[in-house]
Amino acid sequence: MTLDLAPNLFRARVFSFGAMTELESENAQLIARMNEVLRYPDEAARLGPLAGIINEVDRKLKLMEEQRAVLLYLRNLALREAASASTSLETRDRKKVLHYILREQRDGILDASNALGINRRVVGGILEEIERELSLNS
Repeated sequence: MTLDLAPNLFRARVFSFGAMTELESENAQLIARMNEVLRYPDEAARLGPLAGIINEVDRKLKLMEEQRAVLLYLRNLALREAASASTSLETRDRKKVLHYILREQRDGILDASNALGINRRVVGGILEEIERELSLNS
């Protein structure tokens, strides 16, 4: 389970080891090493290679955690700035739609409409306005 919490951020995620489907090549190599060690007939001979695998996994986890912390910091900063910038938006509905898109990372009109309690056509119009403004500014 992971939990990310900051002033502009809340995310909770549950992960099941049984749900692993795709493996990156470097992780696949680590799993292959693990499978090879598990085939050793002498259990005592497994200890050294298992310690090496544990050290490698711990090193990778530490690196991932450091990268994740930086990315979450940047995301939180961007959300805070977007919230600040949205104060200049004309309508309350427009602000709600923009906040929803930034927070939920979805741009589906129906999802936003249902979550915010705003008519689908209004949400669609707001999204079109935002898209036009973004394309003019880029």
